[in-house]
Amino acid sequence: MVGQRLGHYLITEQIGAGGMGVVYRARDERLDRDVAVKVLPIGSVSDEAARKRLRKEALALSRLNHPNIETVYDFDTQQNVDFLVAELIPGVSLDHKVAAGPLSEKEIVHLGAQMAFGLEAAHAAGIVHRDLKPANLRNTPDGRLKILDFGLAQDFLSLGNVSTTTSQTSAEGISGTLPYIAPEHLQGEKVGPRGDIYSAGAVLYEMATARPPFQEKSGPLRMEAILNRPPAAPTAVNRRISPALEAVILKAMDKDPDRRYQSARELRVDLERLSSTPTLSIRTSPRSKMMWAAGILVALVAILLAIGYRRHFLGSKPSPDRIILAVLPFEVLTNEEDIGFLRAGIADSIITKLASFGRLRLRPTSAILRYEKQRADPRQAGHDLATDYVATGTVQKMGDRFRISTQLVRITDGASVWGEHYDLARSDLLGLEDTIAEKIAAALRVEISAAERERLYRRYTANLAAYELYLKGRGELARLTRESTLAAIDAFESSLRQDPNYALAHAGLAVSCALMRLRYASEGQVANWEERAHQEAQRALQLDANLAEAHEALAAVYRSAEFDWPRVFEESRRALELNRSLEMPHYYLAAAFYHLGLFDLVEPEVRAGLEINPANRAESLRVQGSTALFSGHFQEAERYLSELRQLSSSQVSDWYLAQAMYYDGQSTGAEEILAALHGSGRHLP
Repeated sequence: MVGQRLGHYLITEQIGAGGMGVVYRARDERLDRDVAVKVLPIGSVSDEAARKRLRKEALALSRLNHPNIETVYDFDTQQNVDFLVAELIPGVSLDHKVAAGPLSEKEIVHLGAQMAFGLEAAHAAGIVHRDLKPANLRNTPDGRLKILDFGLAQDFLSLGNVSTTTSQTSAEGISGTLPYIAPEHLQGEKVGPRGDIYSAGAVLYEMATARPPFQEKSGPLRMEAILNRPPAAPTAVNRRISPALEAVILKAMDKDPDRRYQSARELRVDLERLSSTPTLSIRTSPRSKMMWAAGILVALVAILLAIGYRRHFLGSKPSPDRIILAVLPFEVLTNEEDIGFLRAGIADSIITKLASFGRLRLRPTSAILRYEKQRADPRQAGHDLATDYVATGTVQKMGDRFRISTQLVRITDGASVWGEHYDLARSDLLGLEDTIAEKIAAALRVEISAAERERLYRRYTANLAAYELYLKGRGELARLTRESTLAAIDAFESSLRQDPNYALAHAGLAVSCALMRLRYASEGQVANWEERAHQEAQRALQLDANLAEAHEALAAVYRSAEFDWPRVFEESRRALELNRSLEMPHYYLAAAFYHLGLFDLVEPEVRAGLEINPANRAESLRVQGSTALFSGHFQEAERYLSELRQLSSSQVSDWYLAQAMYYDGQSTGAEEILAALHGSGRHLP
């Protein structure tokens, strides 16, 4: 073809080729300019469908006049060869650009907003692209992005029930290129602009990570991943990406079109908002000046957030009508070990449901496990746990049915203020905690807001096996040992194999992985647990942005992995807004305060954590000892951390204890502790 003429266009060189056509540089001899000429590949000239696609591309482009979409000049046929003439766009295609590595956030936002702007214009003209991918986007030397190749485009405004066409790069009957095809398109649903938005999200993902969102080798496996599995969180692949950009990407790629951006304009506006809002990079340049500047900026932002947090949470006095409640493990009256998980499982579910009610404060599951497998006196348990009320229950299996009995006891006089029996099938366990939680709230005369009622009755899975495995995982997680945490992880993973979209199981897995990273991981395991915690938390929040435990897990990751104090404040604050009965976010906030030198703000957080769970003395000792060390009170630090060492088998704070002893003049003892730590392979802070 090089050297030939098509009309008044002299073909000078081939500049691109693909299954949909071959692109040449040509000289327009009438207007004395270089242009791009696209013709069908050899073998497709007699393919009427291919010829129709090329004509359709020309017609689609002729309706569009936008700086972010290639401009068409001409379409003609010479010697039975159809060809499309368009502007010759200098620069590189986006797939070549990302092959060199992830783009900076500034460039992602800049190019992404232009991509969305071009789609906005196409959709306004009634055209969906249907094959948006890095290879069809070109970045010019002056920073402009152009959308190319409208060969699979369709006029969605005039579509009825249109059968999909076949793309060379996809399974038969599906238009587009894996992995950029929206899930609903793989299921044969009608084409629309939200499919392009999913593809744009996949392109943004690749710009941020330098890899496609799904990397399975075969087409069927990749299609299965698009339909059923979340992509790895962009920040888990590239820590330089901000949570704000990650949120935009994941929203654009939501599997449910109704939860995606509903228009390209919405996507563009959010990207442009990012470009006008300074974001903090998690990992900064090694240049010392930049490190100092970034460190100062992070500290200033963190201190401002701390001030806002203190006013919001600590500046208000506790409500005088607040009710403190404990739900004890249910007593299993039969010997079947296969239902033993219901002891802590049912109690934990009720605790989680009730904890979302603003007036109630629940003792956490870890605090009530001491009453497992024993018949506790409710009033004595209430005195021990410093509560106003105690809820108890029994479980009896009768064939394939269950009899569940519950009661609520007032501690001041031992009176039973409510009680009920439930005879139900095993499958009805799914909604039991909702009913019991509402009955308890009604007995305590707690008014439930519309939002609280919606959370109360939200059903996260209809799969009984997934639900029971989740209950088992929650019970194991509350035991706070390495072995029980690993057992919880196994249970949550098994639950997710039953229902991959079970948000609560993703949140439970996130908390478990964060706990492994914080307490039990060896040096070589830390990064893996950290990444898993982050990924599972993000997946949980994709499914439900209001899961307190997922925000709690992110706070744990940012507190221990990144020392990213602004995010610790943000995620801890959100977790406590959703569930005031969580204790660990208070300790994460305390850690942020003592790292920033805000020592006077630590003790209120410790008190708040102990008020929620007085039994968790270890966490308060760990924070108090670390605060004393950071503030230069080495004897006090040694006292707290030595007591912690006697109370807990975890070595996580021994590094700080060794430092306190060293600076207090006890170098021999400090060296012995450090030698033991190095020998254990434990990760040092």
